[in-house]
Amino acid sequence: MSVASAPALSRRHLIVTWISCTGSYCIANATWWMQPVMIDQLVGVRGLSATGAGLVVSGEMTAMALTSYLLAKVLTGGRFLTLGAVGIAIALLGSALSLKVQSFPLLVVTRCLTGFGEGFSFLVANTAIICFSDRDRAFANMVVANVLFGVALVGLQPMLPESHGVPSSLVALLIALALMTPTVFLTPPSSRLLPASAATDSTSPTKHARRMIALLCATTFIIGLASGIMWSFYGIIGKSTGLSDAGVNGAIATSILTAIIGSSAAAAVGNKWGRVRPVTIALALMTVAIVWLSFHPGPWGFRIATALNISTLYFIMPYLFAAGSVQDETGLGATYVGSAFLMTGAVSPFLGGILVDTVGTEIIGIVVVATSILSWFLFAYVQRQSQDPTPVHLPSA
Repeated sequence: MSVASAPALSRRHLIVTWISCTGSYCIANATWWMQPVMIDQLVGVRGLSATGAGLVVSGEMTAMALTSYLLAKVLTGGRFLTLGAVGIAIALLGSALSLKVQSFPLLVVTRCLTGFGEGFSFLVANTAIICFSDRDRAFANMVVANVLFGVALVGLQPMLPESHGVPSSLVALLIALALMTPTVFLTPPSSRLLPASAATDSTSPTKHARRMIALLCATTFIIGLASGIMWSFYGIIGKSTGLSDAGVNGAIATSILTAIIGSSAAAAVGNKWGRVRPVTIALALMTVAIVWLSFHPGPWGFRIATALNISTLYFIMPYLFAAGSVQDETGLGATYVGSAFLMTGAVSPFLGGILVDTVGTEIIGIVVVATSILSWFLFAYVQRQSQDPTPVHLPSA
């Protein structure tokens, strides 16, 4: 069956596919939501150094990003149900083993194993979205659900007491993965990846698509890194404003909730005004927020800037993912873009630490103006060179 002649999907099939995609997306983002708490507990409960705790988290997120990227390159025609089932099984195994191991090397290995399984979920979540006509809105709705999942996950963690030196954040992550497992098996059994050859036609040369995806990956990495460095050091910046620990934690919790506002706004807007205009406005506001944070704002300035940083990031990301998904008809472009975003979660704590220890946060505010301008030009160029295809029907066996 050719892509052009594929029949439209039924509403029920679309709803089930979206639920399954959303579940997989939540699985892949669980550790990112718990990153600040997990690092703190690995230091306090397991006695790791800050560098060691950061390495555990970075290892898991790097494994997830590389797995989703490599699977997207080597797999053609794989069933989403099979990929999702294999991935969640590996993720659950790695997560369960990480509760038992005592040595630092084994902890890194088990969390990397968890990330390897989560990479399967990330591939499924970003690729199956090609069957939706408004991918920007579909991604945005998926992000809204993911933010709500993050709020619930962070809220679950304090209810779980540490026991026998096991951080409650690791227990919460295992519970979250288990609770999201049923959504993986909602995937229509016949749905599978499109063959790579389906992306090649006279209007979308493979070389051109690869170049556009590479530019989108660079854009995503630049935007995510600047925002992620600030996210990693919200605690340090907040305390420098004179806020108490409770005040800083309250500001961070509020900023997470504002991600719902950003992603909901993206869902409401969709692509009715294209992608460049909404991304331009959001990127400008994000730049203002990061510059504001980098120059040590007062308590209320900190609260406003943290919320603005996170809400604009989650407004922008659906547009970047959707822009990646339309570069080839297999939809794998979104997985590559998403992998670039995940890598910012692995790199930003380490890079931010170097900057904070050597030159201070002010340099971030200076640099982000230039990087925001660069990322805007890259995104605008890709959009000028691209045209959205019609939604496709994922092939059956």
